[in-house]
Amino acid sequence: MTIQRHYDLPNCRLTVEGWSSDAVGQTARPVLSVVTNAECRLTGHPTPLKGDKDFIQGLAQAVSAYAQGVLSTIPRSSADQAVQITRLGHNRHQLTVSPSSDGASPAQGPQELELSTVQLFDLVEAVDQLVADTQTLPDLVLPLSPVSRRAVPRQEPVSRQLVPAALGVSGLAAAAIALFFIPPPEFRPAELEREAETEQIESVTPDPLTEEGPPPEPPSEDADDATPLAPLAPLEGSGLNDGDAATSSEGADPPSSVRETEVSDAEIDELFTRAAPLSDADQLSGIVSGLQRTLGEAWNGTDTEEDLIYRIGTNSEGTIIGYRYVNDAASEYADQTPLLELTQPPSPSDVASPIGQFRVVMRPSGVVEVSPWYGRPPEP
Repeated sequence: MTIQRHYDLPNCRLTVEGWSSDAVGQTARPVLSVVTNAECRLTGHPTPLKGDKDFIQGLAQAVSAYAQGVLSTIPRSSADQAVQITRLGHNRHQLTVSPSSDGASPAQGPQELELSTVQLFDLVEAVDQLVADTQTLPDLVLPLSPVSRRAVPRQEPVSRQLVPAALGVSGLAAAAIALFFIPPPEFRPAELEREAETEQIESVTPDPLTEEGPPPEPPSEDADDATPLAPLAPLEGSGLNDGDAATSSEGADPPSSVRETEVSDAEIDELFTRAAPLSDADQLSGIVSGLQRTLGEAWNGTDTEEDLIYRIGTNSEGTIIGYRYVNDAASEYADQTPLLELTQPPSPSDVASPIGQFRVVMRPSGVVEVSPWYGRPPEP
């Protein structure tokens, strides 16, 4: 029986297919120990990377070594030369897979994919999930070894480290000597008490030139020319319906909707954290299609070289009720996107109901990519 295991992230999907070498029917989730096919798909690259068990092992070793080097700023090299990752520049990395690792013919040549830092760490997370899965390739272990002392950058000599401390001590001593010759201020409590009493008398005694007269008397209720007060607009949830508001004052303008008020970033963060996420796969797919169509028609691209990445929340009907910035470019160029016009503040019913959260990537070329924030819903 063929077994498939999927490890999904917003920008990466890792699939391992094979069968179990153990007896069939021993456990509800059998161990996938023999790999017949492995596939790695990355967002923005139509051609997936394919291979066998050697490809999976080489990819795991290369990704682990490169991620450790990025986080520690000490370059690490992978033992497997079939899969290599190199830095191209700021926020750009190149994944190279040789033909020997994916079963390709020698004439095909190596596959090279350019990844952003977000795509790289989604790939790291997918590999971590695979390695942590005890029911898939239990013999897959990443070799971890300490960095050689020769690879660690030389530290600054102790003599140079002591120079700032010596300068600080000498500066403190010079300041203490200078303050020693400054006489302390004289304390005169009697003059302070007289000044306080004078200020109190001046604050109580009114100035005859600026003293205001008595407050005006309220208008009489019997006066015919009294101007009627405009009725207050009923707030949503106060118990007054639209009919009551219309009959309370003839000719009055309709009340403004509570949904037109602005929502702070803290309230959006709290909504994204505390609201229950939508879990229906068909509903999420429908909202993804609607957002892809709506944002794709309104987004024309921008002059920046970086992708604009947003975390967007919608209600069950697909209406955008809030968004947050994922990278600095998204915050800088937010006014040039259609999100401000398409966002409606959440209503009380939206806050009390599950919401959908999505990852939206707006590329400078005008392309829009939408995917669920928590990845593809788990398969049954």
